[in-house]
Amino acid sequence: MIDPVESVQSEQVNQSDERKMIRHQVSVINHFIEQAKRQDERLDAMEAKFDAQKSTIEQIAECQPRPVGATIPASDPQSPPKRRRKAFNVPLRAIWYEWYTSEPRLWVKCTNKPKRSDSKLLVAYLKLFLDSGFKLDDNDSAYRDDVMSLALLVEERVLAFLSQHGSKSKGANAVLKMMRLLHRTGKLNGRIVTHRRLIAARAIVDPSPAYTQDVLDTRSE
Repeated sequence: MIDPVESVQSEQVNQSDERKMIRHQVSVINHFIEQAKRQDERLDAMEAKFDAQKSTIEQIAECQPRPVGATIPASDPQSPPKRRRKAFNVPLRAIWYEWYTSEPRLWVKCTNKPKRSDSKLLVAYLKLFLDSGFKLDDNDSAYRDDVMSLALLVEERVLAFLSQHGSKSKGANAVLKMMRLLHRTGKLNGRIVTHRRLIAARAIVDPSPAYTQDVLDTRSE
């Protein structure tokens, strides 16, 4: 016969080990987030320096004497547009965790608009794999741990789903690209319908704004 005291103690040990694992993951993800922030700051500084140098060169050129009848050259139409910034190839759990815990939240303030747009779309795809719904209360003392628990769960499910479709993608950028493809071909229709039902049934409590939640539509297969 199982001693109830030993059973409770064993359960407490398991919960403690799970908490330790979650806290470790939080530490790792915070490191990724800080790296991404520093990269954005460096890119902002480089772009500002480049823009300043370009402005100075243009001002000097305008002050140079020109031959009579000469026209001011138009901007070069072949000048390449600014490259779209690429985020680190971080794991899915990092994107989920940053979306729900960054200060300020990405949907409130994010100077890197492509990053905000990609994060919103990727998180929307990830939510489709919490097919029993989820609840996050950002006033709860365990909020960050709850966010990480869901991040680990949804990452596992998404990677398994992609593997079933012949994809070994793991990094956020590659997964987003693959999910877009599956979405366009109607492979996510069932999950999108289920997600909408969960929202209607209030089985989802999401601290992010409503306009970031139901953003996916079904497609023809």
